[in-house]
Amino acid sequence: MNIADRIATLSSLRAEMNKGKQPFPTSRIKVGAILFKAFACSYDDGSSEVELQEWHVRTIAKKRGSQTRRGRKLDSNYYDQRTYVYVIQKIKGVTWGKLSRKNGDFGWLKSISKNFRESFAVGEPLPKGMFTTKQAAFKFAIKEHEARIKRVRAYIKEEEDPEEIADLGVDLSEYEKELKLLKSRLTRVKNAEKKEKK
Repeated sequence: MNIADRIATLSSLRAEMNKGKQPFPTSRIKVGAILFKAFACSYDDGSSEVELQEWHVRTIAKKRGSQTRRGRKLDSNYYDQRTYVYVIQKIKGVTWGKLSRKNGDFGWLKSISKNFRESFAVGEPLPKGMFTTKQAAFKFAIKEHEARIKRVRAYIKEEEDPEEIADLGVDLSEYEKELKLLKSRLTRVKNAEKKEKK
């Protein structure tokens, strides 16, 4: 494989990886901006729920340790010189809460787990499922669920084991229920946004 073929292959892989991701919105990404992720899940008791996560832009900076080490400037050819956007998921009592006994003293809590942090390079697409609007987040989650339902239906057609078919049937009914909830929530978001504009 020559260099041109390798570049073409890498470009197509990169395009596939970034499929469905929102391109980096330069005008929107600033400290304090809020990004959204939507998803639905089901529990063992048969209930299902939809969640809209808020991811807040906390800082925009180069990676720690990429500029200097022990006071000495590092060679930019060997270290990552890109600027990164650092976001934290806002969850009451986990990442956000009361900081002191003072009235109204709320803010970001200390020692936030890596599970609630994310970062991405300036200029790169946003992380998968993360969008600048609630509507876009729900539309993406709906598309993902529709694709999942299609795959499960295909598996059921191909499967011959009755137990496996029964398990896939349970998964299918959960995904269909979650899809309805996501669509319902998207409608509510659209209606709420229309009211705000009036």
